[in-house]
Amino acid sequence: FRRIGRPVIDLVQVHNLGDLRTQLPILQEAKEQGRARYVGVTTTFESQYEELLRVMRSERIDFIGTNYAIDDRHAEETILPLARERGIAVLVYAPFGRTRLWRRVAGREVPQWAGEFGAGTWAQFFLKYVASHPAVTAITPATSRPDNMADNMVAATGGLPDAAMRRRMIELVEALPSA
Repeated sequence: FRRIGRPVIDLVQVHNLGDLRTQLPILQEAKEQGRARYVGVTTTFESQYEELLRVMRSERIDFIGTNYAIDDRHAEETILPLARERGIAVLVYAPFGRTRLWRRVAGREVPQWAGEFGAGTWAQFFLKYVASHPAVTAITPATSRPDNMADNMVAATGGLPDAAMRRRMIELVEALPSA
């Protein structure tokens, strides 16, 4: 708390489910003392998904963080539905599949029909897909480039794709060569 110069931290998460028996009780105590507003856990490793689900079912957590992208939809099967059911907020990591999606769309134009939900670039296309899932609270696209950040921010404006449009988006991406 001293190091960051704040008496209260809004969100603290156990990264990659590391040493939960030690770290989670410490964070929960900080929350009870009013020093942490929300606590949670994260993982982007498929080998840890079962443990993430166990924690979501058994612990008092406010947030999870996990990977989710239009070509990485494993979270749609169990993680996101459980988060909705339990009232757990979701931070999405790797909405571009790290760099995988960029390789798949290299040299291709965004389909004109993406304008129906306000996407004019591939970044907006991918981000709007992720944001349109009802369990998603926030997305962390992770960039250090101001031009990419500005492009990503546009995805937070305008409409989102509905279920039919989400299926169309998936079909388009699945028809592209794998990265």
